[in-house]
Amino acid sequence: GGPRRAELEAQHVANIAWGVARLALDSASGFLAQLGQEAASRAPALKPQELAAVSWALAHAGPEVELSHTVAALARSAVARADEFNHQELVNVAWAFAEITR
Repeated sequence: GGPRRAELEAQHVANIAWGVARLALDSASGFLAQLGQEAASRAPALKPQELAAVSWALAHAGPEVELSHTVAALARSAVARADEFNHQELVNVAWAFAEITR
C-alpha cells in the first residue's frame, strides 16, 4: 500500500490536489474536497506556494462541493501570513477564493 494520510506532508497534499485538479476529471470533485479538508487541517504548515496550489485546485472542484469551512481555514492562514506571499501567490489565492465563493 501507499503512504497513509498521517505520513503525507503538507506539501504532498498540496501537490496531489494540484495534480488531480489539473487532470480535470469530473469524478474528482469529492476527492478534491477531501484533499482540501486535509490541507486546511495542515494550513499553518503549508508554504505560500502550496496554499496557493491547494486554493487553485479547490476552485476547480466544482460548484456541487461544499467548501466553506475548508476555504475559511485556508483564508485565515493566508491572511495571517500574507506578508510571506509573493504577488503571484496572492493573485492565485485571491482568484481561487473569489471563484469558489461566487
